[in-house]
Amino acid sequence: MIFADRLRPPGPHDQRGDAYKDWLHLNVFDTARGVALVVNGAVHGAADDPRAVASATVLVHHAGRWSTHHETVSRSQTTVTERSLAVADQLLLRLDPVRGGMDTTFRHPTSNLAIHVEAVPRTPVIQTAAPIPFGSGWIAWRAVPLLESIGYLVVGGRRTSLDGALAYHDHNWGRWRWGEDIGWEWAAWPSPDGALVMSRATDRAHGQGAANITIALPGRGGWQNRSYGAHSVEIRLANWRRGCHRRLPGAMAALHAERTSPRLPGRVELRVDDGFDRVTARLEVEHVMQIIVAEPQFAGYSYIHEMFGPFRVSGVRGGEKFTLHGQGVFEYVD
Repeated sequence: MIFADRLRPPGPHDQRGDAYKDWLHLNVFDTARGVALVVNGAVHGAADDPRAVASATVLVHHAGRWSTHHETVSRSQTTVTERSLAVADQLLLRLDPVRGGMDTTFRHPTSNLAIHVEAVPRTPVIQTAAPIPFGSGWIAWRAVPLLESIGYLVVGGRRTSLDGALAYHDHNWGRWRWGEDIGWEWAAWPSPDGALVMSRATDRAHGQGAANITIALPGRGGWQNRSYGAHSVEIRLANWRRGCHRRLPGAMAALHAERTSPRLPGRVELRVDDGFDRVTARLEVEHVMQIIVAEPQFAGYSYIHEMFGPFRVSGVRGGEKFTLHGQGVFEYVD
């Protein structure tokens, strides 16, 4: 079942409105055409706060090369409605209340990138039952493990169809401040035969936080999600190494030279065993992008590492064996 989503800007009596965050996120993968795409639009701070900002981030891997765009603008240059987020004249993200997916359009006059994607859900929604404590506040989220895309990508004047490409979509919102003692680990691994999503909100050192894994597979009654909590989930980060392929935005990266070579995992291993279902999964990291996010209220910074590579998932769910493989992303934030 698809539940309609909406953005959640603070009301006039919200005492934590200055810490407001709303994020819309879409990943698209097309292994046949060699495309990996991340689009993110975010709002930080209440509409009436002159310090509030919004950001547009686009990461595209195509034909063996990366093309990227990241820009932060004043909140006054951003339009937020119940169903959409428009960052200046660059990025539009629109929630689809009928089908439960999301449409996105990106175009910038000085960029060689253009994107249009309509992502339609295949699977049910994952939604947190209640906000999770996070830093000085809380975070909540909603995700669709697997969607199918209609659209196109333009890089350097070359147009590539994204019709039939696989996608993952999530929406995060809450009240926290970048630079606090916060972090998270998150994975989205879609394939034509199913998808795996992992999430764990942590402290900055990644020493605390309960993990959750959801596996979406087709069944006799249609697509079904099955989620596994901390007691049955194991996460192992291995092959630690230093460095990243690109850091965004450039000016912010120059100010934080100490983070030029972060220590990050080169392999992500996941295991599920609840006594009935048993699953093992692995992603080998091939590319790392670092996004530096600043808190508009004070000098606080967090570092989002988008890590891409091939994955494989295999196991038994409900007595049935299954195998998934494709290209996915693992996100490591500190």
